[in-house]
Amino acid sequence: MAFRRFGFSRSALLGQWREVVGPVYCRWSIPESIRFPRGRKDDGTLTIRVEGPFAVQLQHVSTQIIERVNRILGHGAVSRLKLVQGEVPKPPVSSPVAAGLPAIPVGTLEGVKDEGLRKALEELAQQLAAGARPPKIG
Repeated sequence: MAFRRFGFSRSALLGQWREVVGPVYCRWSIPESIRFPRGRKDDGTLTIRVEGPFAVQLQHVSTQIIERVNRILGHGAVSRLKLVQGEVPKPPVSSPVAAGLPAIPVGTLEGVKDEGLRKALEELAQQLAAGARPPKIG
């Protein structure tokens, strides 16, 4: 329902925005709405909210964006882009540590002969498995 209210007949564009514009532009832009001429479902205008200087860069690749959007929504659905400046919500930051690396079994370090190195590796493995912060160095 909310997607229709803002001009998205399908949520496919929102779900595939990263594939449409790539990882860099995805971080700094988000589609807001699509407006079609009265009674039509083609020749639409896609409004994209963009942060900072990325609007100029996005304008340079507008032809490719329109082409990729039309692959998702159907041929001729969008013919123009309207870029508006504004804040774009940032995706939650995830690091490999936050993704929950599995704990390294102690048995896999049996081949390490140096006791100090083995102990340091075990502590590092525990820190990586324990939390979302980078391991302590020191």
